[in-house]
Amino acid sequence: MFSTNCTSSERWRVKRFVGMLIIASVPTCIRAQEVESPKQRTASISAGVAQLDGSGVQRTFLLAAEAGRSVFRDWLSVEVAVSGMRPAIGASKIRATYLIPEIRLQVQKSEGAVIPYVDVGTGMVVRRGGPVPSSTSLATTAGLGVHFDVGAGFGSRIEARVRGIGSGFQSSMVQITAGISRRF
Repeated sequence: MFSTNCTSSERWRVKRFVGMLIIASVPTCIRAQEVESPKQRTASISAGVAQLDGSGVQRTFLLAAEAGRSVFRDWLSVEVAVSGMRPAIGASKIRATYLIPEIRLQVQKSEGAVIPYVDVGTGMVVRRGGPVPSSTSLATTAGLGVHFDVGAGFGSRIEARVRGIGSGFQSSMVQITAGISRRF
């Protein structure tokens, strides 16, 4: 490979140069693999029905938006979400606004057209207006759902969720939502 006219210091320089090229190419190879399998990101918008116990609310319409990113391979992700509803409370039927921001840890099947998932998280339930004073309470949440991939990163999502609200779970909330989602 080397000419007999090369000195040992010239051979050393060539070997060092080839070694540096190999070392420099490793991050490029790793990035190329990441391009093939990027961190999975998701976004979804859902609508559904919720029931809040402990405040006289029957069933009410709910809107939710979620955004997530995988943190370990494609089966573990972190999701931030916000839900909102405006139910009539108690016999007075005066409407209150509920805003529910949350952060969740989600475990999911990593591949396929049907991707089931389960998650747990925490957040707040912020209530403004209505017949009782406004309040903010901590909440714990758990959910179970399925994402159906319909192609090109788009899909639909069906989810059931339960929340324990306040210390000692003075009230609870159950919701069922369906919506559209995008994986990119």
